[in-house]
Amino acid sequence: MGMYTKSIKFQITIPASQSANSLLVGANAQVIENPLSGAVNEFTIPSTETWVIKDIYVTQSPVIDVQLKIKKNRKYMLETPPVSSLLVSNPSRPRLPALLYEPNSRLSVEAINLSAGQSTSQTVTVQADVDIYSPD
Repeated sequence: MGMYTKSIKFQITIPASQSANSLLVGANAQVIENPLSGAVNEFTIPSTETWVIKDIYVTQSPVIDVQLKIKKNRKYMLETPPVSSLLVSNPSRPRLPALLYEPNSRLSVEAINLSAGQSTSQTVTVQADVDIYSPD
């Protein structure tokens, strides 16, 4: 069995003047598996692969903090702490449990903005490192 690691992104868009503690779904909470194919509301794991999300982090502090709700087959698997605590340079960054996605599983995300939106929309990008296993 072969294995390689890649990074995917969760892209959260907080609309202008969005009230705090709103559930962001659909076009406001998307998965980017491949930048060339763009963001999708739900990503299906290829039938020949098993994915394990090993780490979730941000590379810069978000303007508006959010909590992610990561889903598998439309069921909640994990709710993160505020993503500002997941800053990659934070020495006390919490470690989150690994998430297993079998072949043909569907990966999606929702988010809750922890403060009100600003006068213009804001985007928060959260990264995840994924180990991908496939038969040789």
